[in-house]
Amino acid sequence: MARLRTIGRELLAESDGRSIVVRASLSGRSPIHRQLVKAGDLADLLSELREESALTTPFCWWEQLIDQTALPRDLNEMRLRSDFSSDLLLLSDAFDAEEPVGAELFDDLVGSLAKTFRSDLEQLYAQPDLRHKLLQAAQLRALDELDGDQ
Repeated sequence: MARLRTIGRELLAESDGRSIVVRASLSGRSPIHRQLVKAGDLADLLSELREESALTTPFCWWEQLIDQTALPRDLNEMRLRSDFSSDLLLLSDAFDAEEPVGAELFDDLVGSLAKTFRSDLEQLYAQPDLRHKLLQAAQLRALDELDGDQ
């Protein structure tokens, strides 16, 4: 709620003294999803935002809040399943692992790439912390794509 208020104030500050109408789409994976899907909670949040911001001049009218949130993924639970998503996670985990499996996978995956691009990937692979963060982000993005999320 606080972040939405801040966004409304920032948009109003950028509006050159004109009133604005805001439609916000809430997205991402968070435990707050449970609260947003409860009957009436999203409507109550919208009403609160309208009441608070409609009293100012110029005003910020919150037209709509669109809930596109989802619950966080339990990646450990997903790894235990026997489906494509679990295979994807396990392959990514192996790629993130230290020698020799990760290195063999790396060679298989980038062996045929252009020399310049392969060099960039080799530098990335040599930095375990960065490699790990990028692979985590890639895992979540791939799982979102499989689910049809954006």
